[in-house]
Amino acid sequence: MPSIQLINREQLEELIHMQETLNCKYGSTKWRDNFSFGQAKIAVIDEVGEFIREIESDWKWWKVNPNYHKQKALFELIDIVHFALMMALYHTDNSTLAMTSTDLTNDDFVFTPSDDKYDDFSLAISDLLQMSKPEGDFGRLNAKRDSLRVILDVINSGGALLGGLDSNAIYQSYIMKNHRNHTRVDEGVLVGRYDKNNERDLIYAPKVR
Repeated sequence: MPSIQLINREQLEELIHMQETLNCKYGSTKWRDNFSFGQAKIAVIDEVGEFIREIESDWKWWKVNPNYHKQKALFELIDIVHFALMMALYHTDNSTLAMTSTDLTNDDFVFTPSDDKYDDFSLAISDLLQMSKPEGDFGRLNAKRDSLRVILDVINSGGALLGGLDSNAIYQSYIMKNHRNHTRVDEGVLVGRYDKNNERDLIYAPKVR
């Protein structure tokens, strides 16, 4: 199957910085004091569940209904990325983690799907959950690069499931969801004043040159 690349080094570095800013918005610069890897794992599992429910008409081979809401599925994938970056940032600061991305090779950003794209995604999520242990790779200073590789695998394998994403889909969708999360805090989500039911669906529309 053809190789794909859904995010580049500069975009990954920006995502790391944006995630740290968002973390601080939700929990101040001391957000790590209230962080639990167990809670993060549950959050990832929940978001994975929402993602695969959005695309269930594709993986449920016993049903004949090939249509699903690709936009919603894309933003569920972005939610998984948010929590993955949180786990990667727990043991380090955003500048150091962003600098670590320079240790990645160009090949690290390229993903070649196997014949079973669902197995690819399942393995990437399994690696992510394994690394979310405090004693896992996210906790070893010499393994930050491997942590970022796992996040890239989650992004690319998840994107491969959706198929047909352009090279800016992940980056721009992350920015949109990150902005919405900032808005939620600004409008009172932390004190129960924000109603998500009033939100409009986010829509990523790639620019046509």
